[in-house]
Amino acid sequence: MDSIGIGHNFGLYLRKKGFPVELVNVGLPCESRPELRENNPAERFTNLKALYYQSLADDFERGEISGLTDETTTAQLIGIRGEIDGKGRTKIESKKELRARGEPSPDRAEALMLALGKPTPEYAFYAVDSQAQQRTAGKPMRPGDVGYSPEDYQHDMREAARKRTEVGRLSQSQRWKGSGLW
Repeated sequence: MDSIGIGHNFGLYLRKKGFPVELVNVGLPCESRPELRENNPAERFTNLKALYYQSLADDFERGEISGLTDETTTAQLIGIRGEIDGKGRTKIESKKELRARGEPSPDRAEALMLALGKPTPEYAFYAVDSQAQQRTAGKPMRPGDVGYSPEDYQHDMREAARKRTEVGRLSQSQRWKGSGLW
């Protein structure tokens, strides 16, 4: 769920009701992954929104998404424009640019992008001794690193969800006070 605007409070409400909600700020830049060379998201996309829309388009192209019969969502997806910025990265037009063209906000397309657009992590399996070597070197491990297993990924995701849940338990005034803005 988009963590900007009304989505933030709605996401917190759904979490409070027990739904597994991941809040995402799609306006943030992509994480730099130099080990991916030409596929480094930070070099290909201006932000997570562009990455997620591209991932969604790729899923449609590969036939991994089917059964979309809602004409409004389809029209919104077709109407979204992208461009290449001065650094050669893909950029999705803003809602302000959409409005300037006389188009309404693509709410349904964005809901689909947020629900399905996050790229699937890639897994690799390596010998256990190389995993132990890297862990003892004191370096934080990431997907794609030698020795980073699916179990490590699942553990990291559970830990991240636990931390997000702890933050979600704070009242809005506590979050504002902790940010130094209150």
